[in-house]
Amino acid sequence: MNIKNIFVALAVLVIATSCKKDDNDGDGSVELDLLIGTWNLDRETDNDGFDETYDSSCNNFWEFTEDTLRAVWDYDCDGAIDDDSTASYRLDGNEILPLNGPNPDDTRAFIRTLTNSNLRIELETPEGEGFVYKENFYFSR
Repeated sequence: MNIKNIFVALAVLVIATSCKKDDNDGDGSVELDLLIGTWNLDRETDNDGFDETYDSSCNNFWEFTEDTLRAVWDYDCDGAIDDDSTASYRLDGNEILPLNGPNPDDTRAFIRTLTNSNLRIELETPEGEGFVYKENFYFSR
């Protein structure tokens, strides 16, 4: 789980996404002012049946500036930071693009929902024969 979360954070840092204030299926423009700030990770799901809700008292958050993403993880919720990663990104529509090169495994990150209080980021990784592995990260502030 640790490596997966680090990759997710780096993918999001590397991939630039854009969305409107309302849900928009991830194909609109992102209002950067809405994205900037700290987002607390509430839930993570994937299309293989994984579904985890995170304790709000743990330090699991992503922090966006105009061009960097910091992802902080406290996997065991013991108050100690287990991973703290920072990466540069830019937005291209609703896609988050890394500035340090393409993502491993051709993973792409998209902002699917962005409001004043909610953010959903979806990672898509092609896995052959037309199957795309999808992970969704739900945040609030």
